[in-house]
Amino acid sequence: MINQDTLPKPPATSINELPQSLQHIANSLEKSRILTPTEMRNLVLEASVEEEDILPWSDFGHPMQDSYGRNMIYKGDHYEIMAMSWQPGDFSGIHDHGHTEWGAVQVFGPAEHATFDVENEVLSTTSRFIFTPKDVVGVSHELIHQMGNATQEPFLTLHVYGQPEDIESVTGDARVYELKEPHIQRVDGGVFFALPTSEIKRVESCAAPDFTTRLRYLIELVKRLDKMVEAKIENSEVELRVTLEALFNNNQHLAFNNHLSSIRTQEEKLSVKKQLDILRWELEVAVELQNAMINDLPENACNYEAMLESL
Repeated sequence: MINQDTLPKPPATSINELPQSLQHIANSLEKSRILTPTEMRNLVLEASVEEEDILPWSDFGHPMQDSYGRNMIYKGDHYEIMAMSWQPGDFSGIHDHGHTEWGAVQVFGPAEHATFDVENEVLSTTSRFIFTPKDVVGVSHELIHQMGNATQEPFLTLHVYGQPEDIESVTGDARVYELKEPHIQRVDGGVFFALPTSEIKRVESCAAPDFTTRLRYLIELVKRLDKMVEAKIENSEVELRVTLEALFNNNQHLAFNNHLSSIRTQEEKLSVKKQLDILRWELEVAVELQNAMINDLPENACNYEAMLESL
């Protein structure tokens, strides 16, 4: 049973302080600095970690402006072991992992997961699925992804990130993709939505997101800002109104039709089906959100249900 009221335990100062499963991971990494994501995944599976092993480092009481709880379990010279805590509705931003060269994530609940890629200056969604609890996925330097909890129950995830050289922060200088007005935010901490300026090291240009990917981003940004408004976080109400306008603007119909046309003119039929399946998933979530926020929508809001029915 997860106790959501306890404060997270401080990071361990030695490997011997860790549970046996995490000691196995840390001791193995002390002996090896060059791994592939597959080897790191196998190492985590071999360790037989249980959710109870990382529970002392959980942070389910994280501030509402944080998109999820993020706590260090143990930091080696060239690797980091962390616990992430996911309340219902918690989602990370779309991000990479900074200096990470190899890593693995193990989920202890039915986490949603999406992956992204940049090709021809367009950021697109390449996969969208739900993990089976205790699944482990490898992490590469090139991975751009997003995780979240769309269920009604909290759960934890274990994250192990590393690289060959000693470094102060393995996950430092990560990219967070801000897609309302597309740009990249470089950060050393949590890959959260609606980051304050103080948490952003610098801003860079970003590939333009396709309709599906921008829709995914705006949906989760609206949900997070709505929680922040409820918690009376400064400036969140203004930001929510701006984001609602971006998400439900009537111009979304034209953007949808153009994107749908571009998908259907592609020659690779399996790719077309996959893209349509992901688009359908995002539209279903958009319809649910539109119905839930019917009283907060801008005038002449677009109709996501009509878009969904046209697929």
